[in-house]
Amino acid sequence: MCWISIDIEADGLIPFKYSMISFGAVIVENGLKLQFYATLKPISEE
Repeated sequence: MCWISIDIEADGLIPFKYSMISFGAVIVENGLKLQFYATLKPISEE
C-alpha cells in the first residue's frame, strides 16, 4: 500500500491576488518515507 500527501500554503484566499509561499509532499510505502518541502518568495505586495 502507498500513501501520498500533498499540501500547499498561501498568504491569502484569492489565488491570482496572493502568493503560494510553500509546498510539500510525502510518500509512504512499505515503511519507507520520502518527503519534499520548499518555500517560495512571495510575488504579491499584499
